[in-house]
Amino acid sequence: MTDINQKIEIVKEHLLDQWSIQYSFSKAKITPHSEEYHFVYDKLKDIIDAYKIKKIDDKRHPLYR
Repeated sequence: MTDINQKIEIVKEHLLDQWSIQYSFSKAKITPHSEEYHFVYDKLKDIIDAYKIKKIDDKRHPLYR
């Protein structure tokens, strides 16, 4: 279980550093749509949702970054 916890931390760190969701998961060596992917996504859903909202706001208001 420590391996999955390490992967969660890697994804979390990359998302907080404003890297893309896809890049964050690839750095943790998690394949898209795998069981591991869905587990990590569920664990970090709040951070991922906040990331998506920020990206949408950045597109709407590019001067306020």
